[in-house]
Amino acid sequence: MQSIETKYVGPTNSRGSRVKATASGGFTLTIEWDDALNTDENHSAAARALINKLGWFHGVEPGDTYGEWFYGDRKDGSRALCTFFEHGQWWVEDRHTGAQWSVVDAEGGRSVSGFDFEQVTRGDEE
Repeated sequence: MQSIETKYVGPTNSRGSRVKATASGGFTLTIEWDDALNTDENHSAAARALINKLGWFHGVEPGDTYGEWFYGDRKDGSRALCTFFEHGQWWVEDRHTGAQWSVVDAEGGRSVSGFDFEQVTRGDEE
């Protein structure tokens, strides 16, 4: 089982604020903070970017039940996402806000390894 933790990284003299996503296997990815997004959306974006980078949804067949993730908050403010297979496709949900994304086949643009995320619900604002 893998997990992803995200953590806010404050600005320095040379860089703006960022969010760092770390998989339990040691893989990391850091994205720039997007002022157009709220806190939960920035953390979710970092986790989704790492999921894409690692290609975790590549090769998953419909009906597979492995790979379920569980969401949790930590005292230090880091976050994770919950994923689940339902209605014949994979879903990613931010349990804090209720925002959901469906995992879709895609090429070009933001897609990685033939997958992208299509936001289905925005969820509650903070």
